Amino acid sequence: MTTPINQHAIVLGGSMAGLLTARILADHFQQVTIIERDQLPTDNTIRKGVPQAKHLHILLAKGDEIITGLFPGLGEELDEIGANLVNLGVDVKFHVCGEWLKEQEIDLYTRTISRAELEARVRGRVKEISKINFREQTDVLGLIGNPDGSAVTGVAIRNRRDSGIRETLSADFVVDATGRRSKAPKWLTELGYQEPEETIINATVGYATRHYHVPVDALPTWRMVAVPPEPPFKSRGGGMMIQEDGSMVVTLLGTAGDLPPLDEAGFSKFAQDAQPEIAAMIGRCQPKSPIIGYRKLENQWRHYEKMAQFPERFMVIGDAFCAFNPIYGQGMTAAALEADCLGVHLSLANGNLDGVARHTMRAIPSLIEGAWTLAAGEDLRWETTTGKANTFAVRITPWLSEKIQKAMPSCPSVAIAFAEVQNLIKPPTRFFRPDTFAQILWHSWRNKGQNRATAL
Repeated sequence: MTTPINQHAIVLGGSMAGLLTARILADHFQQVTIIERDQLPTDNTIRKGVPQAKHLHILLAKGDEIITGLFPGLGEELDEIGANLVNLGVDVKFHVCGEWLKEQEIDLYTRTISRAELEARVRGRVKEISKINFREQTDVLGLIGNPDGSAVTGVAIRNRRDSGIRETLSADFVVDATGRRSKAPKWLTELGYQEPEETIINATVGYATRHYHVPVDALPTWRMVAVPPEPPFKSRGGGMMIQEDGSMVVTLLGTAGDLPPLDEAGFSKFAQDAQPEIAAMIGRCQPKSPIIGYRKLENQWRHYEKMAQFPERFMVIGDAFCAFNPIYGQGMTAAALEADCLGVHLSLANGNLDGVARHTMRAIPSLIEGAWTLAAGEDLRWETTTGKANTFAVRITPWLSEKIQKAMPSCPSVAIAFAEVQNLIKPPTRFFRPDTFAQILWHSWRNKGQNRATAL
């Protein structure tokens, strides 16, 4: 690769989306600065700014492909610490419509690794890149624009460790990866732009998580169990995963306002209702953490791609752009896809940064369409969900999703199609392939009465 001609890029936020974005930018800029409000740990300690890291996370097949490709040798490193690739059809038990899916070898893999460990490993790799610097314990106060406001030329920051003096940091390109709490809409209005339109679809979902020691005589044959809620009949679900260190994380999830309690008795009762196998496994293990709750789980899309006027050399990525109900496990993989897309547009630009942000953000919807359609469409199956479908695909998903799930237990090919779309390997149009769609309709009709009776 030729020497980058652009001097400096800034990434706001040092979580997964920010780290992956910085890695991409390092191929195109002489210097990259990550601005992070927290003090970053030197190990896999969970930091204040990522409370969701305490809960069960999965890295989807597409996300693993992109991330291990960005950091050569990372896949082998993860294997060495026990975060091996596991086959989604054999090592993961999936419960749907009252049945466990049949075991079958499929060409899709995931890693059973904690969010904190994965982030620590990626952060360690990023810190090895000499072009990338970290400014920790630093707040972003706003964007700095050129005189006519047509382009962003830097950011205003304040270091929490000193006297709080405002400082201006200049840049050729700025990326906001600060997550759901992004202040980009406010920063844009300060530069004279409109705030983006926003779509929020909220099924009122909540988590309760606990970590466990697993005795040798209780080690399961599976690496992960997934028991999603089943709208509109069953609002309780959960998941279990054996992590890289051999411990087990159990996350219970409730939908439509039926939130899992954080006390011992309530947690146990909720687990039993979600799936007796989860409760039985918990009973064979020893707790190693308190029960931890998490509540802000709505789908939120800020439509930057629709803005007619937007400053050059500034863009938004990751959860700051579009955040999904995390029970579907798509967030980290979506961020990886978006960072990879930015890299493609930077390469095409050949050093000319004007238009890169706009073109990238207009391309992002096509990348996340599958994730958004599955998450938002499934959440809209609950009558209590607030918000409205913003695309035709989301509008038809409640109807289609019900039929897909009814077909999956008795039709392995439909289960494979679902896994491909869920893992962002294939778009939702995969379900409309003639042979697949015919199987969905036939098996869902055949299983309709049986699945409904089981759910009730």
